[in-house]
Amino acid sequence: MTTTTVARRLTEWFDDLNLSVQAVESPPQGSAIYRLKDVFTTIDGSWEVTGARYAIPQWAKDAYQNPAQMMELQKQSHLYAAVLDAGGALLGGQVIRFTNRFDPANPDSRFTQNNTGWASFTLFSSSNYDPTSGQQGVWCWAPEGQAETLCGGGRPVDGQNISIFAVWQQTTVGAEEPPTPEPPTPEPPTPEPPTPEPPTPEPPTPTPPIERRLGAWVGPMNLSIKTLAERPDHPTVGPDNVIYVIKDVFTTRDSSWEPSNIYGGIDQWARDAYLKPLGDPEYFDDAGADHHLFTLILDLNGNKLKNHELLYWSDGFDKLGDPTYDGYARGPGDHRYPITKDKSGWGNIVMFGSSYVPERGEQGPWCWTPRGLPAEVMCGGGMPANMHISTFVVWQAVRVEQPPIEPTPQPPTTGDFNIFLPFVSGGGQAAPAPEAAATPAPRAAASDLPPAVLEVIRSGAWSRAGVELRPGSVLAEYARRVGLGMPVTAEFVSAGHRVQGFLGGIVLAPVNDPQHVMHIAW
Repeated sequence: MTTTTVARRLTEWFDDLNLSVQAVESPPQGSAIYRLKDVFTTIDGSWEVTGARYAIPQWAKDAYQNPAQMMELQKQSHLYAAVLDAGGALLGGQVIRFTNRFDPANPDSRFTQNNTGWASFTLFSSSNYDPTSGQQGVWCWAPEGQAETLCGGGRPVDGQNISIFAVWQQTTVGAEEPPTPEPPTPEPPTPEPPTPEPPTPEPPTPTPPIERRLGAWVGPMNLSIKTLAERPDHPTVGPDNVIYVIKDVFTTRDSSWEPSNIYGGIDQWARDAYLKPLGDPEYFDDAGADHHLFTLILDLNGNKLKNHELLYWSDGFDKLGDPTYDGYARGPGDHRYPITKDKSGWGNIVMFGSSYVPERGEQGPWCWTPRGLPAEVMCGGGMPANMHISTFVVWQAVRVEQPPIEPTPQPPTTGDFNIFLPFVSGGGQAAPAPEAAATPAPRAAASDLPPAVLEVIRSGAWSRAGVELRPGSVLAEYARRVGLGMPVTAEFVSAGHRVQGFLGGIVLAPVNDPQHVMHIAW
């Protein structure tokens, strides 16, 4: 019997982790099977090739790193699965079965995402094991159908937060073996063309243009800038002809100001520009906050506007045009609104319950802008997949001298971006008030929606909370029926029970009797 050849690449830590591969038993000639092609690991979610124990190898980074998908691929303590077609393209919508060897009758099925091609499974402390003593992780996983199975997935108890990636490729039993491709001959590097100088503006005043710098993760996080002309409250430019445009946007991940390519990590230019040393008169004491939205306002001369009120809200950009809206975030102490600090000049709020998934086209719920100034608005703030990412935005005063510019195009998904803004304007005559909307027709109640629609809505809401809704979960159905509120943990197996935490209690059911559902207090 012959099969289409799949060249298998395994991490050098494969045997150290006691991983193993179960073969497909005597598949019929001409049948489609899934061969395990690649297995590799990452530590602490990093895709840096360091040579450290369990670090990603160069071949895996070269083959699978995709900046647009890095948020999904940098999770810690996860099992990943992907399926390639015969041509090597990632396939979405493929069923992956994750099976616990202590509960083989109840596999947990996941689908590879249509946008990324990957399925993932969270490992909890119940998956801990010691490979140095000969133990093997409890999890096996493979595509549905005739597939080689990878076994031994778990969390090694040596202090490393590892994730294990497995990639299968579709093959046909009995197909002719393809020739081994020759490695491509590297081409000599093409000389970099000289960087074009930004066009010299010709304004009627000597004010220089503003250089807008957008960090590498502004695009992937679906952050967006609303221009002055787009604001529904139509702010008017004052007699000084000064407006405030967004100059710089950047992010930090897990409070770190060390530049790296980890999802949400800071750019070098941002560290150089804004991280003040200890003892500096304007030392940035809040710089290490790890799930916050920050604001800095600069005047025409680059000086910081301190003790200035800020607007933060999470109910939609259009609320800015509602004079009755009162949902803006409150400030510290007796302050009605957050303010920029007297020392560093930065203001901020902390985010809770702001998880979203940019790769599904979702955008974070928060918008923010300086209060009482004709200023652009930053929208889309949040915590991608509940990661602890902070977003920093700097506004700069400019003088209005020319017609309004078009809305700033959003950046591509990766890289550092410098955009030169000419003299910009906004405001001016207020736009006419919109006509009163007609009285809406009575709407159907939520209970009237089809069950499939309700399930999609629930799944989206769970995703915003950072928890994946397991299809057909009897635990979730029970919690919903008895009114235990939102989920606060993913579903996991512990002490022979399938368990999930909800706001009002811990729901559990015996693994061998999944219909016997009960709950206990925290």
